[in-house]
Amino acid sequence: MLLILGAIFLAVLIGFAAGGRLRNLSASRIRWPVLAVVGLLLQVVPGSVNSEWPFVLLMASFAFLFAFALLNRDLPGFWLIVVGIVLNAFIIGINHGMAVTQSALAASDQSSTLGALVHGGGAKHHLAGAGDHLVFLADVIPVPNPIHQVLSVGDVFTYAGVMWFVVASMRRPARKAAPAGEPLEASS
Repeated sequence: MLLILGAIFLAVLIGFAAGGRLRNLSASRIRWPVLAVVGLLLQVVPGSVNSEWPFVLLMASFAFLFAFALLNRDLPGFWLIVVGIVLNAFIIGINHGMAVTQSALAASDQSSTLGALVHGGGAKHHLAGAGDHLVFLADVIPVPNPIHQVLSVGDVFTYAGVMWFVVASMRRPARKAAPAGEPLEASS
């Protein structure tokens, strides 16, 4: 969570440095944001690893996030977000959860979570093992102190797409309201 907030903050700084304005970002026409909210909420639903429901809800969350990103594909950066969502859903689907490597946990200063992952971890994450496939797409990219997070390739695409959206939207001129019958003009 800390990393995405940091990425958004950095994108806002880049947007300002490029002459952008926050009001341009707030004027972006994002379609069906409730799909993103539902998708993100479903990812944090707690559950027992002995039940199939947490995994089903996790995969449903990706369906909501995918629909949201696809509906907004004409906005800057959203194709990267679509790719990131598809990669994460794919790797979680084939491995029945996001595999996390022990080396990435150690490099991101999260060795203390190793015990929980060895004993099942939860619906979303588990310690990578011999039965996992395409682990290079899983959570293998460590981000050490002060962030303490491990990323997947899909996360990198998603975060890059979010940053692109923020910067491009801040730089986009806000539209002026036009009198009836006249086309809209971009302001400078």
